[in-house]
Amino acid sequence: MPSFAAELISPGHAYSVGKDVPTYGGDGKGIEVDVLSVDRDGGVRELTISQQGSGYASGNVLVITGPGDATFRLRAAGEIPGGTGISSWVSIAIFGIVVALFIFRRRARKVKSVTP
Repeated sequence: MPSFAAELISPGHAYSVGKDVPTYGGDGKGIEVDVLSVDRDGGVRELTISQQGSGYASGNVLVITGPGDATFRLRAAGEIPGGTGISSWVSIAIFGIVVALFIFRRRARKVKSVTP
């Protein structure tokens, strides 16, 4: 049975800190979460999976039972979520190289060659 981590998608509203909060959605049943912190509107800021449940797959989107429809995506333990981690740093590095080349080429055009 795979072990999952939670990637918060939408914080929802009107939640409070709590343990073993039920969820619904996805391919399986039985995942519960601990809501570790909320913002001043009750939006979930931090959560962790307290009960792994069964039948789920990485990428399943679940809703935290409660008033405000907070959603999170399951990630296999150790999986790097898209748009964060290493992939973001690579994207930033590539973008930086492209910008540097653009600037270099513009400056190179401004330099006039001097012929004797």
